[in-house]
Amino acid sequence: MWPSDRNVMDNVSIINAVERVPANLVQGLRSQVDQLEAQYAELLHQVRLQEACAFVAESEDESESSELPENDSLKSLYADLMDVKEMLRLENEALKGSLALYQKYERQVRQLLPSADANASSESSEQSDDSSAPLRAPRDLLIIIPSFQKPVTLAFCHQLGEQTFADVTRFRQNPDFMTTGASIFGWRDRSIMQNGSLHFLLKKTFRHITADEFATRGWDFASKPKNMARICSASLNPRVFEVQRVDENNRVLLRVFSSHGGYAQMKFLFLLSFIKTPRGHMIIMRAMNHKLLNPYDNPPGVMEKWVDNYYGWMTFEQVRGEDEHCEMNYGGVMPVTSGARSTAMMMETLFMTLRSESHIIGLNLVTSS
Repeated sequence: MWPSDRNVMDNVSIINAVERVPANLVQGLRSQVDQLEAQYAELLHQVRLQEACAFVAESEDESESSELPENDSLKSLYADLMDVKEMLRLENEALKGSLALYQKYERQVRQLLPSADANASSESSEQSDDSSAPLRAPRDLLIIIPSFQKPVTLAFCHQLGEQTFADVTRFRQNPDFMTTGASIFGWRDRSIMQNGSLHFLLKKTFRHITADEFATRGWDFASKPKNMARICSASLNPRVFEVQRVDENNRVLLRVFSSHGGYAQMKFLFLLSFIKTPRGHMIIMRAMNHKLLNPYDNPPGVMEKWVDNYYGWMTFEQVRGEDEHCEMNYGGVMPVTSGARSTAMMMETLFMTLRSESHIIGLNLVTSS
């Protein structure tokens, strides 16, 4: 049961704030954009040099002109470079805005987390008979990995998978969605608010890779707990543990976000499944009720909050008429309490998507749409 005193309520706010803390990936993405702009500048310089050489060769008596050279290949290259420049400019502006927003959250959380751990450590020491006990313990030692009262069955996994696929299909066919219209490294968004929850989808087409190959890579990556932790912001202190392996395509994982000292914990119990769909494959991450677990006692001073109403999914589908291209959709449902928080959570979801893409296939900013 969640304690009701003022200090613990503050910690609840802290745990909710932990969700908003971004990863250092934003800085990395800005660096990548800067590198691409530098590469563009170099290519543009080469094109202009070729233009000058062609101009001199064609006629030494001709006056200076800013027109593009007659060479069709150079014209095409120049036009492509101008398109790349504009795309990079727009994406860089979007990243700058996102970075400013998350730096604000990061400052707030940095101010709050030290006091939260200090309070939790103080409570822990008061409950201990040994006055020399350390105020902090390693985070992993503070996390309890419970077991199920009854093992999860394969039939249950199939039922939950079919239900999730039906939910996803209805959402994707719903015309009443909102979108920013932006394309961030090829990812486009759509979302809709229903009953206090945000239903979202990010879509991107990958060229020169089949849906089967992409899906196999995705499952090979996602099915390893350490990899699932790697796609979360490092400042959330993510930990992922396997609670039960049902079979090779179904397993139950426990994901824990914690404060720096490990005493404030947010927990997610979810089924991870790899299923076949009519157009390809789907990976689902469906939250399960933590009351299915055996009772347990947390270490002294540890406060936990369970999130039982979140799920995410990824689809890998062949592009119609293009066997060698794959359309990937990354979506899910999350509870929100305000528009600002919704925006922050969507941006963190985008960063998780980019991390997943980077680990599964490599962050490719050119061969996708």
